[in-house]
Amino acid sequence: MYVGNNTYVRVYQNTLGELVNAHGSTVSRELKSSTDWKSDRAANINGEKYYRVATNEFVKASDVYEYSYDSPIVSTTKTTVVYDERGNAVSTQLPTNSSYKTDRYEMINGEKYYRIATDQFVKAEDVNL
Repeated sequence: MYVGNNTYVRVYQNTLGELVNAHGSTVSRELKSSTDWKSDRAANINGEKYYRVATNEFVKASDVYEYSYDSPIVSTTKTTVVYDERGNAVSTQLPTNSSYKTDRYEMINGEKYYRIATDQFVKAEDVNL
């Protein structure tokens, strides 16, 4: 079963996006780690969510994250924690009163995060637009 879902997905770092066909059979190639793909539909294959990235080629939702393009400038008012693409805090922090141009956002566990660098995100609630 397919559901129209025009979106962008990115393969998680250190993950290969295994591809299957509409019947759930593995195809002979994979999506490279940290690559971006356009998807036009989501599908439930063998009880799991997949995104279609090519004709009869689907990547498992757990291997990628969905994102949207947005490019506001975000500003900090305090030292701000930086997160990776899975929402884990990293050792980097942003200084108070600094500004960063973003290029996209993603939702992690229902919270909006803006990307400020490759695999570096800040929570929308921690910055001003």
